Amino acid sequence: MRKLITAVAITSLSTSSLLAAELSAIVTKVEPNYEIITEYTPVKICRDEQVPVYGNAPQGQSDAGNVLLGMILGGVSGKVITGDDGGAAVGAIAGGLIGANNNNNSMARPIVGYKTLKSCTTENRQSNSTKLRNYKITYNFYGAIGSSYSYNNYNPGDNIPVYVNVTAK
Repeated sequence: MRKLITAVAITSLSTSSLLAAELSAIVTKVEPNYEIITEYTPVKICRDEQVPVYGNAPQGQSDAGNVLLGMILGGVSGKVITGDDGGAAVGAIAGGLIGANNNNNSMARPIVGYKTLKSCTTENRQSNSTKLRNYKITYNFYGAIGSSYSYNNYNPGDNIPVYVNVTAK
């Protein structure tokens, strides 16, 4: 503490000469500070998948029974709903089309084999790395111990420039 008071007194008494001179302290300890950096890298992942190959359904005529039944039900429904023969005719046509369509939908397309397709997706892979952030420098300025952070890599025993600020309470 006595050395600190002496240094402050010297600094305050000879202000004009100290402003022109550069003050320095001696490095006593250097500690590197590291930080962990997380990075994400897109990676394309592909795999083979088996997908079915569908054949065509046999092309045949519509089942006549379904068409006839659809026409009869459509005609009767059209006559009941509209009350005239024009409605019965429209209902018969619509019923016949529905009956024919129902017959075609009942025939599933058969699977005739399988083929291999490549399916690709992109995933982000996480990787961590350690990076030097800065250095914690501990120094001695005329008996006063101080520390600060620096991007410069000093070694113990190096002289480093310091700024001294003296204020009154």
